[in-house]
Amino acid sequence: MFKTIIIESDPKRLNHLKKLITESSPQLNIVNKSVDIEEASESIDYHIPDLVFISLSTNPKKIFDFFDTVKFIKIFFAVTCVSE
Repeated sequence: MFKTIIIESDPKRLNHLKKLITESSPQLNIVNKSVDIEEASESIDYHIPDLVFISLSTNPKKIFDFFDTVKFIKIFFAVTCVSE
């Protein structure tokens, strides 16, 4: 099992991504999901996940600030994008 965190500012998209991950990748254990990047940073420090999904719809400056603050151990980031 890979500890996984989802960061998505839109709650509807967040729940949709969670559903997709749960149905298609049972080896991923979603330990937290967040609509707020600051809250997600604390969650990452607490859970030390193996994988983080982060949405491109999040403010790019916030994403780069976020990368500067997270204590990386062995995290793989998957950036998600939704076309409307």
